[in-house]
Amino acid sequence: MDQVVPADQSFTKDYTGIFHFRFHRNGQWVDVVIDDQLPTLNGQLIFVNCKTSNEFWPALLEKAYAKVCGSYAALNGGFISDGLHDFTGGAYKTFNLTKASDNLWDLMEQAVKRKAVMGCGTPPGPTPANTVLPNGIVQGHAYTVTGVTKVKSQGKVVKLVRLLNPGEKESGRETGVITHLCGMR
Repeated sequence: MDQVVPADQSFTKDYTGIFHFRFHRNGQWVDVVIDDQLPTLNGQLIFVNCKTSNEFWPALLEKAYAKVCGSYAALNGGFISDGLHDFTGGAYKTFNLTKASDNLWDLMEQAVKRKAVMGCGTPPGPTPANTVLPNGIVQGHAYTVTGVTKVKSQGKVVKLVRLLNPGEKESGRETGVITHLCGMR
């Protein structure tokens, strides 16, 4: 985050109404400058919302990323790997779970131990609607992988993947509906 959000910025000390962010685009770190005006509707932020009403850095970060991508609309959709690369500058590897190698679980465990950033996505449904499946997973949606673990259930080892929906307060378990996994260092 220190690479993306320079630490010497605040709303109080030497405040000028602008913020700098950095994203890794086309092989280099690009500085993006934005003002502090955020899009609202009826006094509420339109896009990213925070848990607390006085937290603005996620909305400012989103505005900067929308600027570098061309618009807020450009943030709707795309590839998880592109977003992770833009925010880390790191190399990435993408896995399709229908064709994944037998050692994928071991790779995920190692990635978690090394504090790698991992994301995954679900296949789209028959319509563009964000259909919520019975297990809580949303079709055609991106998630952050926040952990992996093994547990014993009824005498069998069960491998669990903990997911976070970056836009909601939900989590789910890996149930076979996730078809792409992207991990980065």
